[in-house]
Amino acid sequence: MAEGRRVATGKLVVAMGAFVLVGVPMFAYLWWTLNELISGFINPSRLGISAVVLIFFIGLLVLLSRTIQRWEGMRESEVSAQHKKRR
Repeated sequence: MAEGRRVATGKLVVAMGAFVLVGVPMFAYLWWTLNELISGFINPSRLGISAVVLIFFIGLLVLLSRTIQRWEGMRESEVSAQHKKRR
């Protein structure tokens, strides 16, 4: 049981690291673009690239939320199964 939990925890850490590794540069690029827009500097090519990056970033957030919901469901079913065994 402990071995399976370590593997699941290891997968969780690796997956979250991957989301951060991919998401942070996207967020930084979008933040930089927003700062330039607010300062009045408008670059059409940067806006086009930012639109594409924004779509991918939103997709990444949707994937992340679904993954977390799946992990939470697995955790709840595991806790429920352990609770039933104790009875």
